[in-house]
Amino acid sequence: MKQNSTIVRLDSIDAYNKLYGLETKHPLVTVIDLTEATKVVNLIRMDYDVYALFLKNGTNCTLKYGRQPYDYQEGTVVSFSPGQLIGVDTEVDEIAPDVIGLMFHPDLLHKTPLSSKIKDYNFFDYSQREALHLSADERRIFNQCLERIKEEIAHPVDKHTADF
Repeated sequence: MKQNSTIVRLDSIDAYNKLYGLETKHPLVTVIDLTEATKVVNLIRMDYDVYALFLKNGTNCTLKYGRQPYDYQEGTVVSFSPGQLIGVDTEVDEIAPDVIGLMFHPDLLHKTPLSSKIKDYNFFDYSQREALHLSADERRIFNQCLERIKEEIAHPVDKHTADF
């Protein structure tokens, strides 16, 4: 495995989208489809200040979660939360890996019941290094949820979101 040298701080949705050459349609949430990426991202460490869930559909990528390798194989979901440092190391530079996901800023949860409960979801816990392996039906549901969110954020930002 090669050495990750650059640390990129992901303190906003836009910071992640710019890293991959993706468009930002909403300041607090994005549906990620890395098959649309226009920039190669490799041999870096990402310092997350956002929440993220990624479904790997079939790319050859090794992640390091802290100092340990992460179980991230085809058909698995990984999740990250603010304060986590993730290393990305692919065997070859790949512009558009087959990875989809959801990323949201903690401000999206502000004044919601979920804001106090999200820490209870252990799949966002740094000590967890196991990815969630999904069945074909679970992958279909995950994809459907992402499509619905993508449709919603395709609309212009409303007055409630503009307050952020």
